[in-house]
Amino acid sequence: MIYKILLPQEWEEFKTKGIFSGSADDQRDGFIHLATAEQLSVVIEKYFKDIPVYIAEYNPEDFGENLKWENGYPHLYNSPLRIEDTINTRYEDK
Repeated sequence: MIYKILLPQEWEEFKTKGIFSGSADDQRDGFIHLATAEQLSVVIEKYFKDIPVYIAEYNPEDFGENLKWENGYPHLYNSPLRIEDTINTRYEDK
């Protein structure tokens, strides 16, 4: 499985719109940053320390060739996340 870390306002917008085209950082970089289960704690500690987040879970096979592995991290190109592809979501309040 792979995961997208979302700020609470991003998660609320995602639920309302049904798609998520990425955070400001994702849009700047040209792809949606994702993480493996093993990478989650490192990414949260580095970029989301002491910030409440939602963690949305996805099956990497659902993204086909739009999912690229770069420097060991999964990146989603040319496709938004769709709410119907979300397998599970959990809230973490640090």
